[in-house]
Amino acid sequence: MTDDLRPTAQESQRERVHRLASLGGLVVLARLDGLPPDLLLGALLEVSDRIPHLSDLRIGAIRERGALLLRECSAEKRAWTVHRQYADLHRLELSRAELESLLRALGRQPPADRSRLVSALLNALGRSPERSSGE
Repeated sequence: MTDDLRPTAQESQRERVHRLASLGGLVVLARLDGLPPDLLLGALLEVSDRIPHLSDLRIGAIRERGALLLRECSAEKRAWTVHRQYADLHRLELSRAELESLLRALGRQPPADRSRLVSALLNALGRSPERSSGE
């Protein structure tokens, strides 16, 4: 990558500040902004420790609760935009034939039910559809 394509330190700092402000907004939406910093961080650490041990069903329920509040506050699009930027996620549009071809290339048989193609691809890639990015 050439130097002119690299983000400047100022741009990187601006992106970091934007992300931190967005995360702070989520703390406010969860009504945790009144907690002392040590309790807030401790609570977040406890949640962080527990999440990997939750079932997909429980994670789905937690995500739905968060999505509902984000929709109610009209903050859903902004929150997902910041998440995608930070996680370096990219949108990808594939036809049914392309999804089926990818599944076959991964050694999987495409499902007969076309509505299950994305789930089948995520499973073939080792990702749970319930834990994907929410699109």
